[in-house]
Amino acid sequence: MVTTNRRTRRGSRPETYRPPQSKWITKEEGVELLDRQARKYLGMSGPEFRDKYRSGELTDNDHPEVTRVSFLIQLAED
Repeated sequence: MVTTNRRTRRGSRPETYRPPQSKWITKEEGVELLDRQARKYLGMSGPEFRDKYRSGELTDNDHPEVTRVSFLIQLAED
């Protein structure tokens, strides 16, 4: 038999907790974000990453860094 302590499950968040807020970004901000993250995680510019990713030149598409940056491509486009 498994029991739970309801006091720790409900209302365990501190009073100051606020959920994350969403923010709309412009295309220019998306381009900057893609470039910054591609340089940080992969050592290449955003446009260079985008071109290599789309052409299939990247052979390590299953690495978390590549996946993380690939999600940002759509933010840098119309």
